[in-house]
Amino acid sequence: MVLLVVVMMIAVLGVLVLNYTYLIHLDSAMASGFRDTLEADYLARSGVGYAMMLLAEDMIPPEEDEEAEAAGREEEEELIDHLGEEWAQPRQPAARGHGEFIFTVIDEDRKFNVNSLISGAAAEINQARLDRRRPPELDEEMEGEGEMARARRTAEERTRRRDRESEVDERAEETLRAIFEHLEISRPREIVKNIVDWIDIDDEGDSESAYYLSLDVPYPAKNGPLETVGELLLIKDIDREIFHGVFAREEIPELDDEPDPFFSPAEEEGFRGLRHYLTVYSDGKININTVSEELLEVLLGREHRVLARDIVSRRREEPFTGMEEVQEAAGRPIPSEVLDQFKVNSDFFTVISEGRVGNITSRVRAVIQRYDGELVVLYWRHERG
Repeated sequence: MVLLVVVMMIAVLGVLVLNYTYLIHLDSAMASGFRDTLEADYLARSGVGYAMMLLAEDMIPPEEDEEAEAAGREEEEELIDHLGEEWAQPRQPAARGHGEFIFTVIDEDRKFNVNSLISGAAAEINQARLDRRRPPELDEEMEGEGEMARARRTAEERTRRRDRESEVDERAEETLRAIFEHLEISRPREIVKNIVDWIDIDDEGDSESAYYLSLDVPYPAKNGPLETVGELLLIKDIDREIFHGVFAREEIPELDDEPDPFFSPAEEEGFRGLRHYLTVYSDGKININTVSEELLEVLLGREHRVLARDIVSRRREEPFTGMEEVQEAAGRPIPSEVLDQFKVNSDFFTVISEGRVGNITSRVRAVIQRYDGELVVLYWRHERG
């Protein structure tokens, strides 16, 4: 009996020891996972900070930039943005601590601003973003007013502005329809009309609040400018396949030490989704030094599409510093309404930064605006995957 009792006690103690050991390993794994996740988060934030440093350096005037002065760069180069600048280059992951970070900077001014469909909508939402990040005490016009009075007056001013500027921009509507046709998206005319109904302030149309409130998960129409490009997924006839394309996750290009000689760019070809061509940032004009060739073909129009390849080839050698150079490169007159769509500098940039520690990856997406000589963070989203 004593022997049986001893054996049973040893068995019970063995189970307790195994359970305790399992709990220790579980707590250790959770602690190390939390540590790696936290470190990956901060590495991703570091990538955004590094990208903002590059964008800030790009704004330094030549007389204040000793390196630029030593290299003999002219002042005009500081007033333009192009794909040959440091912020636009692919790079290798930077090792820090127990992991690494890598980032890419995407020029939002190389895309078509979908808010341009309604006259004044792009300017309205851009100003609203800045207003939200301006401390109330710095607003002299609203000084001394109560919170409710300030909010009411701001709402009234924006309502009047939208009432005054709610006309559909026919040229922007035609351009967006041409983009959809070029991308071979079915029913482009209907989708553009749905986007217009979502942005305009009235409820007159086939895809207004009455339609969206009848869905299984009801919600009203925005009746205002889009704040993020992801809002397109809420609009009728736009699904995830159209929005994301064949690449569900945006990849960050890396600069390999030894590129694969058998790699073919055709392996990466495919429909990239509307998010690659559309934006809700920018002043409505598109940077001709960074715009993609396929979008440039659409913007120039059918009669000027042959110029797209020449413009892309020309800017690789030397970026354009003004629209007069584009006119000269064309070799024949280009209507002013066509050239008015473009500019040579950029103010809005999306930074996608990844922090990697072991099997943990943390991703940050931030939208940065150059405004009045400073960098303003307009959007910040933390992603893990």
